Amino acid sequence: MILPIQEISKDVARFAIDYKEEPNKGFLGKNAGDELEELGYTFYKMKKDIINYISNLERVTIEKEKLSIELHIAASVQESMLPSIFPAFPERKDIDIYALMAPAREVGGDFYDFFFIDEGHMAVVVADVSGKSFICYI
Repeated sequence: MILPIQEISKDVARFAIDYKEEPNKGFLGKNAGDELEELGYTFYKMKKDIINYISNLERVTIEKEKLSIELHIAASVQESMLPSIFPAFPERKDIDIYALMAPAREVGGDFYDFFFIDEGHMAVVVADVSGKSFICYI
């Protein structure tokens, strides 16, 4: 009667060492039809469930890491499109302009730019994309 308990104990020890081990087929080696067989089956099912859970967790973690990298790249691309050298026109003493965009999330829907059209006229563009609409002020 102690042999099935020893087998379960050995399997628990093996599982603790390497959770990716294939579950034993025919856990107790015979159909005893008693509570020890039920315990063995319950452990076998628990082991399969843990292996599946860990596998899914690894997959989701990899997907989240990929998404995080993609969002970081998108934020870098967005930031690179915005003016970032301030003061913007150090040679001009008649104007001093600064700007900042701080998105609420990794990537925002805002855009700004400013540039001289000619010696005496500056264009300032502020755009906001919210939902599916696009608002642009010039």
